[in-house]
Amino acid sequence: MSIVKGKGVKGIVFFLGTNNTGKIEEYRALLYPVKFVTPMELSIDFYVKETGKSYRENAKQKAVEGFRLTGMPAIADDSGLEIETLGGYPGIYSARQFSLEKILYRLKGKKGEQRKARFVAVIALAYKGGVYFFTGVLEGLIAEEARGESGFGYDPIFYLPQYNKTVAELSFEQKNQISHRGKAAVKLRDFILRRGLVD
Repeated sequence: MSIVKGKGVKGIVFFLGTNNTGKIEEYRALLYPVKFVTPMELSIDFYVKETGKSYRENAKQKAVEGFRLTGMPAIADDSGLEIETLGGYPGIYSARQFSLEKILYRLKGKKGEQRKARFVAVIALAYKGGVYFFTGVLEGLIAEEARGESGFGYDPIFYLPQYNKTVAELSFEQKNQISHRGKAAVKLRDFILRRGLVD
């Protein structure tokens, strides 16, 4: 375990297994006061081929590898967009196979409930030989066109009727309050604070 002086949860520093700058920025806000370091900050090459058949399996693979590489309690996630009309696709393949344009093309002509979708995020924490999981879900619709400049990934086409905005049109703070990753990260943060996770 890595123990450092300074701010953080009783001095523990966690490893965050991602190179995605958008995710890192969100986690900085969502996990406070939990302190973490990234692969870039440790100058290590962190890449895990996601071979799992679920978000949970992929998140676990990355967290366990992060723990193995660093000896630090490791956090990693997997997330995806699930579109009801497409049978839940792209799902775990979201990052690799489906562009915004491809999704909009596949849903061309479909209206209302035919555009139902949800974002799912699963965060894994690998710690002392155990792995803990935290899940968040955000329900919405696929917009008919991309809108907004904030966020990343599928945010510009994920429409929230209650806000009359896509996720990419929300402020950083609004997104963190309601997003799938935000919901999962709050559960993780509360777990860390509640359990202490110290020797």
